Amino acid sequence: MHGREAGIRGLAYVGLSQEFPSFDERGFAIIRDVRAHTPERERIPLAEFKQLVRDQYALIRADEDRAMSALPKLLPHDVAARKTAFDLIRRIVLARGEPSSEAKRRLARVEALFNLSESARPAAANSRDSARAAPRSAR
Repeated sequence: MHGREAGIRGLAYVGLSQEFPSFDERGFAIIRDVRAHTPERERIPLAEFKQLVRDQYALIRADEDRAMSALPKLLPHDVAARKTAFDLIRRIVLARGEPSSEAKRRLARVEALFNLSESARPAAANSRDSARAAPRSAR
């Protein structure tokens, strides 16, 4: 479940770059298509999905830096699974057309947090984020 939360958090973070955060019909069409091609045993009910979106959005709004620095801890260890999730985020963001410079900046941050290089380990991203989150007196 954590991987799903990470994907939704990343998408919500990029979506917040818009003046009126939302996703249009093209983004929802991609989500419907992915859902239709997901084995039924792996699907979550639509109400649960909507609640996940609301929860992730609220976490980002409450403390954006903390929510985003915690994102790597939610990701699967499998690089291919992380790439698949990030590719879905990118497809949804690009479905609206050319993203704003702020959306591009946020998408690049999400990509870095997803740690997509084959040789990189998710733990390395976690330790970097932990160091950033450490109190100044501990540095």
